Amino acid sequence: MKAAEDLNDRLVDRALAMDGTCTGEHGIGLRKMASLQKELPGAIDVMRAIKRELDPLHIMNPGKVFTDLSGAPDSGNPGARAAGEGATF
Repeated sequence: MKAAEDLNDRLVDRALAMDGTCTGEHGIGLRKMASLQKELPGAIDVMRAIKRELDPLHIMNPGKVFTDLSGAPDSGNPGARAAGEGATF
């Protein structure tokens, strides 16, 4: 598994170096969150702000994309929960 992850990291880094993107048709995915930060560092905060406004309880796709790089839910969102936890209303 480690060899596959290393290969993927090298492929993404090469794509970014050639002005490509870290993703394709299927979105960013869980494994490429750090690559998105490399590709679009200035846009991540804007994306997080939009997500917070549209989903203040963090119930839409929790634990995906807008987590900190440790994998924890976005700490800037007071309603954030770990993936798999139920909504509280």
